[in-house]
Amino acid sequence: MLNEPMECPKCSKHTLIQRKSDLYECVNCDFERDFSQSIDEDYKEDESAGGGILAFFLVVFTVFAFL
Repeated sequence: MLNEPMECPKCSKHTLIQRKSDLYECVNCDFERDFSQSIDEDYKEDESAGGGILAFFLVVFTVFAFL
């Protein structure tokens, strides 16, 4: 365990404490980070995000086809 709190990346107050060996929590805000989990899990993009762009171009193509 750490002796003094660290700065929270979310609220910037020195209220980040280590609860377990890999778990850090801020007592001021709802920030929590489990370092036993991969960081890549936080940054995965939604795989269906490209569907909106495809639908947009399909609509534009259809409109120009009727003109």
